[in-house]
Amino acid sequence: MSLEPVAEVLARVEGFILSSGMRTARQSGTAKVCLGVGYALDDKNMAIGSAPVHTAMGETNYSEYLGHHLA
Repeated sequence: MSLEPVAEVLARVEGFILSSGMRTARQSGTAKVCLGVGYALDDKNMAIGSAPVHTAMGETNYSEYLGHHLA
């Protein structure tokens, strides 16, 4: 993911969100749970995986997680 342009990653995540059939509020809630559980279980992949979902939905403050972990 760190080698791909941001626009490409977010476009694919937006496609995932739209094809999931879930309302955006539910997607956001699920991503928040994944973030919390990921950190609780020390599973950075789960925690990081929630950041693109939030970012693609316009909650851009979550993009900070990606920068932190990828640095």
